Amino acid sequence: MFVITAGEILVDPSLVAYVPRLVDDDQLDTANGRIASVEIVTNDFAGGPVGAMAFAAAPWLPFVLDGGSYLGSIVPFRRLPSTRARVHTADGSTVRPSVRADAAEGFRFLRRHAVLWPVTVATMVYFAGAATGMSLLVLLVRAAAGERPWAFGLVLACGAVGALLGTLVGAAVAARVGVRAVLSVATLIEGAALASMAA
Repeated sequence: MFVITAGEILVDPSLVAYVPRLVDDDQLDTANGRIASVEIVTNDFAGGPVGAMAFAAAPWLPFVLDGGSYLGSIVPFRRLPSTRARVHTADGSTVRPSVRADAAEGFRFLRRHAVLWPVTVATMVYFAGAATGMSLLVLLVRAAAGERPWAFGLVLACGAVGALLGTLVGAAVAARVGVRAVLSVATLIEGAALASMAA
């Protein structure tokens, strides 16, 4: 569980942060959409059946597979070009700043940014609400469906299909109507969905 949690915290944000360094600005939406579609297919479509079969074989096996997938992601990350800047010292030599120094500099930049700081805070609030809603969704669905266990899987499958379609058309829609409009409408829909679950 420690490896899985560390992987979620380190790998996913690193992947998102690396994309702008690997593709041009006009390809960001397409690249992010492809990453999201791969995550949806592997997590939501393949993850459920594979996890169920692994759990049937041994209760600990899904955790080993998940943790191993994060440890395995170290290999492709190591093959990417280094993006850490070198700092010139007074004696003319160059050193790499520590991860702690990089993190502190990044936080200071974020805190001073007029757009990114409120967006980050809003995102934290959103994911807190989303995690709360998703943690109770199984109870809501089973109560509404008369305790039929398969109903929850059907709801998750519908959500996965919708999310996958969104990743495939998102870049084209954003290019047509604008990124700001897409983000605004998507955020309003997500907020309304969470509010309806709470109600």
